[in-house]
Amino acid sequence: MKGLILAAGRGTRMRPLTDRRPKPLVPVVNRPMIEHVILGAASAGVDDFAIVIGYRGEQLRRALGDGSSLGVRLTYVLQEVQDGTGGATRLCRDFVADEPFFLSFADIVTPRYNYPPFTTDFEAHRPAATIGLNWMEDPYEGAAVYEQGGVVQKLIEKPPRGTSTTHWNNAGIFVFSPVIFEAIAATPLSERGEYELPQAIQTLLEWGRLVRAVEVRDFRSDVARPSELLVINRQMIAAETGNPEGRLVADSVQLSSDATLLGPVALAAGVRIGAATIGPNACLGADVVVEDGVCLRDAAIFARARLGANARLQHAIVEEGAAVPPRASAAGTPTAPALIAS
Repeated sequence: MKGLILAAGRGTRMRPLTDRRPKPLVPVVNRPMIEHVILGAASAGVDDFAIVIGYRGEQLRRALGDGSSLGVRLTYVLQEVQDGTGGATRLCRDFVADEPFFLSFADIVTPRYNYPPFTTDFEAHRPAATIGLNWMEDPYEGAAVYEQGGVVQKLIEKPPRGTSTTHWNNAGIFVFSPVIFEAIAATPLSERGEYELPQAIQTLLEWGRLVRAVEVRDFRSDVARPSELLVINRQMIAAETGNPEGRLVADSVQLSSDATLLGPVALAAGVRIGAATIGPNACLGADVVVEDGVCLRDAAIFARARLGANARLQHAIVEEGAAVPPRASAAGTPTAPALIAS
């Protein structure tokens, strides 16, 4: 099966992390979040993708290449006019031809085991669409989905806060039949002046077409804000290791005998750590250097950063290549992490 990944947005709520990169390249557990999507879809039998790019799209081309390093094939489609998720999907009609296809937004992060049920459900029922649902207290920022017995009844895009009578949100993962292109063409522009996929799915429902629902289990995040990065790192390490205090440590990590690791923790290739305390909940990207006496807790340290001796960071994100001076101290909060860029 072919797949589409929509990666053209600007990710404004993730600023300043998206000032220098497209949001899909923000690392989650030391891997660009779009790679989590690709590998999850690949586990469901999707091996040929079109990635719709826009903002800083050339960075995505350089980072992912032809997909061979991930065991898939990648093609890139430029969305020159930002006219919504429906508009982005429509650009790929020739790519998918007349076959069913997988689709995901590029910033959805969820355990890999959540992907195969989408293609399995679609093959079993052959609906017009199979869409993902995730539970939320109030789906006002997404699309409220009303379903019964696995069959979708209606969708409401961005309902006013407090008005939704369902806790189900559109999870941003789908399998579509080609009829979705007809529905996009028949759906008017939204109030935001965009062609929205949820509205096109509602059009399918109004036509009497079958739309199925698959629940995304355990957790799912669109990593909308920097604070959510630290939360999803913790969740993904636990999911990948099967242990809430799990460790993901690359073979090439150099770790002092006096270092202390408190899981969950993820250390990428080339990390060097002195007599420091790392964790709980710390992700260190490739070639990060941590000097003696450093203490990290609830922190994401991007590739090639250097942390000077006796620095103390909590609820913090350190940008790629940044240098934290010796004895520096930064303590953010769970909702507003400290962001260090130089």
